[in-house]
Amino acid sequence: MRNVLFFLPAIFLIVFSNNSTAQNITICAGDTVTLEGIDYKQGDLQWQYSTDSTDWFDMVGETQLTTLAQPLESTWYRLMITDEECLPPFFTEIKLIEVLEVAETPAISTNSPVCAGETLSLFADSHAGITYQWSGPDGFSSTDQNPVVSSFAQVSMTGEYTLVVISNNGCESIEEAISLIVNDTPGAPVVNSNSPICEGETLNLFSDEVIGANYNWSGPNGFNSTNQNPVVSSSATASMSGDYELIVEVDGCSSNAASVNIDINLTPAAPTAELVSPACLGENLILNADGQINGSIFWSGPSGFQSNQQSPTVSNSATSNMNGLYEVFVVENGCTSSISSVNVVLSSLPNAPTSANHTPGIDNIEWNWNSVSNASAYSYNTTNDFSSATNNGPNTSFTQTGLTCDENHTLYVWATNDCGESSVLMLNQQTSDCSITPPCTPGLSVGTNHGGGVIANTNYSNGQCNYLIAASADQSAGAPWGCQGTNVNTSTAVGTGQSNTDAILNACPTQGIAARICDELVEGGFDDWFLPSKDELNILRNNQNIIGGFNHGMNSEYWSSSQGGSNSNAWQQWFDFISGQNQYLKNDTYRVRCVRSY
Repeated sequence: MRNVLFFLPAIFLIVFSNNSTAQNITICAGDTVTLEGIDYKQGDLQWQYSTDSTDWFDMVGETQLTTLAQPLESTWYRLMITDEECLPPFFTEIKLIEVLEVAETPAISTNSPVCAGETLSLFADSHAGITYQWSGPDGFSSTDQNPVVSSFAQVSMTGEYTLVVISNNGCESIEEAISLIVNDTPGAPVVNSNSPICEGETLNLFSDEVIGANYNWSGPNGFNSTNQNPVVSSSATASMSGDYELIVEVDGCSSNAASVNIDINLTPAAPTAELVSPACLGENLILNADGQINGSIFWSGPSGFQSNQQSPTVSNSATSNMNGLYEVFVVENGCTSSISSVNVVLSSLPNAPTSANHTPGIDNIEWNWNSVSNASAYSYNTTNDFSSATNNGPNTSFTQTGLTCDENHTLYVWATNDCGESSVLMLNQQTSDCSITPPCTPGLSVGTNHGGGVIANTNYSNGQCNYLIAASADQSAGAPWGCQGTNVNTSTAVGTGQSNTDAILNACPTQGIAARICDELVEGGFDDWFLPSKDELNILRNNQNIIGGFNHGMNSEYWSSSQGGSNSNAWQQWFDFISGQNQYLKNDTYRVRCVRSY
């Protein structure tokens, strides 16, 4: 604010700053003027003022030679001197102080606070007829209305910025101040994780602590978190692999993104533990881990066995202390599969079976032998040759048919298991005397399991049996009759199925035809099966619900062994809602159910 000094002699007011004797001076509103009288001799003093140069008013308390004036409008001043020896009072020459209007300081604002590196700006309201004069830290100055302090702000630019506006009359406004803040941008945080991990494990992210920071994590599958050290998942999946980023924010300023790459490895599939060698004492004991294996294999088992081979040999001569559970798992990329196991029970060669009681007939023998505890199956042959022996499964009985009465017969039997076959058991038995009537079991009813199948028809009189026995299930879902265009001499009557079958086989060498399927059938220890004649097939149709196992629906047609009215046709029968028997081309394919009789 400007001070102007006037000197007041007895007659004149003089501006002190340049000793001017001008009548008037001009100041800006708010400036202070010093008035001083000079060449004063004697008398009482009183300063007076007037805003119209007519009406004068005392300046209360201003009775000294010097006074200060701060007029708000143009005002006249004078000094009144009163001396008792000189009446009336004496007045000095009046002087006018003209007051110029000072412009109102515009309202100012800023985009502060900002972050280091951002643009820092100042703003002022627009007024006409003024000049802007900004100043601030680091020597900042500008005459722009809305100056940009910096397009890349620094923390050092924080501080107080002022604005003074200068009117066209040269008067300065009152200074207006505003504080600007430039916050430092935090550095990128240091991040890490517990990766790599395996599927199903907990996935954690970690960051160094940044004082006063807000944390903003982002990652695959829309992951977001505001925790410093978030748990992405307590049961991670492979889809969570990828880059995770963290940005920290302090005082509204964001750091550059820091990232960490996450690897979540698949848990390998468990191999299938299997024993690939026979479980036999004294032989090679070889294991195998079946499956696609890309990692490391770990086997363990009885007696401290360990191996990293896919197909390890436990021993070249297995002993009983190697019995037990063998376990295997795979480790790939640090991830462990579930455990697979195989239980090994070592066996020795089976003991030879021993003979039991046999049941002879005039044309058959029911051979019997005692079971062996360490055997899983039995084989038999009519010659001492295991390589061509027939596997009888776990059965300890076999009925040999088609024999001659009153003759001695021999059967060779072996017990078997995974380790091989036992020594041979030779059985001897004579068929019944030719004069003896075949044994009969009277009173059996249709549907009874007997004679290797199910009784389909009974006829018992005068101590004689006549049973028709059906196999318990179909032997084919679709086979041709055969002999298309060839005449085969057959009959339709009950009791002619066997001779019909023989005639078909003699006339037609084709494999897979219905008659040959029955002729080659061995079931329940019997090998004398044949394709039923037309009338025998009808017996099966009538008793089908008791016998069981027949097909129904549109695919329920069964072949008989009886030729039709021409060389191209044969008799068949529906077993469903259509009960009729029909002649169809021999090359057509229908179901097959074999029978036997005695």
